[in-house]
Amino acid sequence: PKILILDEPSAGIDVGQRHELWHYLRKLNQGDTTIILTTHYIDEAEALCERVAVILQGKIVETGNPRDLMKKHSKNTLEDVFIHITGSKIFEIEQKAEEGSPHAE
Repeated sequence: PKILILDEPSAGIDVGQRHELWHYLRKLNQGDTTIILTTHYIDEAEALCERVAVILQGKIVETGNPRDLMKKHSKNTLEDVFIHITGSKIFEIEQKAEEGSPHAE
């Protein structure tokens, strides 16, 4: 396909399958396929993506190439960039979202 949209493609699979999937996606992307994916695995975004968007509470707060974002924010990993931009660690953001959810107990 020209465009492939994936939502959490590696969620729930083992490490070996995850790396096979990454290899397959890279191969597709080297062809004529644009891949749009959502992921909570920041290492996955760092490894696979040419452009990322940091989303906080449903809003895009920054976009760019992972390496450019790391350089801009003087960070060694995309996860560190995320923490710097959002001011929180991932688990704290998820916890806040759960606390604000009408289903939280």
